[in-house]
Amino acid sequence: MIFEEYLKNVYEFDTPPFPYTRKKLRAGHIITDYQEIEQKMYFLEKGLVEETVLEDDKESIVAFFCENSFVTSFASLLKQIPSDKRITTIEECEITVIQRDDLFNAYERCLKASRLGRIESDKAYLQRVRREKLLITKSAAERYQLILEEESEIIRRVPNYKIAAYLGITPESLSRIRRRIIS
Repeated sequence: MIFEEYLKNVYEFDTPPFPYTRKKLRAGHIITDYQEIEQKMYFLEKGLVEETVLEDDKESIVAFFCENSFVTSFASLLKQIPSDKRITTIEECEITVIQRDDLFNAYERCLKASRLGRIESDKAYLQRVRREKLLITKSAAERYQLILEEESEIIRRVPNYKIAAYLGITPESLSRIRRRIIS
């Protein structure tokens, strides 16, 4: 779904309350890098991106985002601090880019824009809470089974080594889990 349709169908906008641009990005493009201060919000119209964090020189995948998702380093965007995340395209992507100042000005002058910001922030927060809970309470096999059931699109589009990294296991462990599930 293109950005304007999403805003109209989900938030009842006739026209977006902020200017925006569109970009096409190749696979492997870094949208936001570590330590960069985020100045943009992105809407993913087409493609797939991953979000990673770096801890003790080890990069971990913490999220995947598919079409019709808003993506940004939220803490950096909101607080204007260096990003602790990297957002990278996995596939060729088409994105809508909204400048931070334009977005925040729209929040101030337009109730619908403020509502959009609140709801999208709530969605991002709830995703994070769910992921943290799953990491604590479920085994890797149970988390993989949930991805199969709830996010099968990711299984089809993301290489197995990245799914293993997302689950916090080795590719070999993922192969064993997959064999057990299939049999």
